[in-house]
Amino acid sequence: MKLEDRWYTILKDDSGSGRWLEAAGNIIQPENVTTAAGGWIKTRQVPTNKPIPMLGEVLRSKTNPSVTEIMTRRALEVPTNNPNSYDLEAGCKMGLCLNGMGPKAGGAWWLKS
Repeated sequence: MKLEDRWYTILKDDSGSGRWLEAAGNIIQPENVTTAAGGWIKTRQVPTNKPIPMLGEVLRSKTNPSVTEIMTRRALEVPTNNPNSYDLEAGCKMGLCLNGMGPKAGGAWWLKS
């Protein structure tokens, strides 16, 4: 399984809440950015002003559900057994990841809340 498909699978897995943000962050990471353990980040300069593709760019073609649909659901997901345990911070972080998918996707979760 390709790495991008693993991220999609983790994001889609209803029992994987502890890894949703990690998967979403990997999907939206620009291709010219490299990260390593300990918070080390390296950014390669790009020769043009074109938008830099995301590592998970190939996942834009996924449908039923799309990455945008899954991220929107994860941002708004309230536990049915304890609505007071909704993790506002995680919901907002997922909303920021969703925004990384583009302006149309980023606006989608605000409209549903």
